Amino acid sequence: MPENRSAALDAAADGLAPTAALVGELLELADALRDNPPLRRALTDTTLEPDARGRLAERLVGRRIGPGATGLLARAVALDWPSGFALADALEEQGVRIGVRSGDPEAVRAELGACARLIGAHVELDQALSAHGTGPEERSALVTRLLGPRLSAAALVLVQHAARCGGRVGRTLASYEEIASGVLGRRLARVTVARALPEDQAERLRAQLARLYAAPVDLSISVDPDVLGGVRVLIGDDVIDGTIAATLDQARRQLA
Repeated sequence: MPENRSAALDAAADGLAPTAALVGELLELADALRDNPPLRRALTDTTLEPDARGRLAERLVGRRIGPGATGLLARAVALDWPSGFALADALEEQGVRIGVRSGDPEAVRAELGACARLIGAHVELDQALSAHGTGPEERSALVTRLLGPRLSAAALVLVQHAARCGGRVGRTLASYEEIASGVLGRRLARVTVARALPEDQAERLRAQLARLYAAPVDLSISVDPDVLGGVRVLIGDDVIDGTIAATLDQARRQLA
């Protein structure tokens, strides 16, 4: 059922023109659902018929958003969700997918991945963006000041939203990067190595993973000296760990 919900929303969203206004409206809807328990309960009330939930959504928020966002929301709430938060996550995902399509999808994916790795590699920046004492607009202004000049307009909107949401911003952007790969019809493989991979080795790894998963693959490569050589790959829920650190850890467990 989750796959059916996702496919239905993907198809509906892919028929909409990817505008900045639509992206903003969907992301704001996701935020509103997370912040408003009565709204979450009303729009995921399974005692109502699906069409009734759709009409309710149009009455509650239709005047505040455009017809594209209203129609997609009505389509979303007509589906059965396990919780209001699951609905919010789905709307955010569609906002990200449309945001990726609103620019050059290949470039936006690369920008999101670069931002995720940059924030993850700088503990102080990650903490500043995750600080509970910092307001959403302050966090958005911080990433705009630091990263805005390097980003396309489409990527910047998504980075700003991730910052406003708070929490682990680098992790959120990594999830956006994975969504962007999906928009391009690819799987995303997160690769961790002790030192930067030469381009020819990266291409060989990409080709091997594409054969293994029978799908095109994007690589998101991070350098971490703690892996002590070798390669760790995370793709979906699968982990392929060929690092020296993993081998030593396995040996220690066997000797214990």
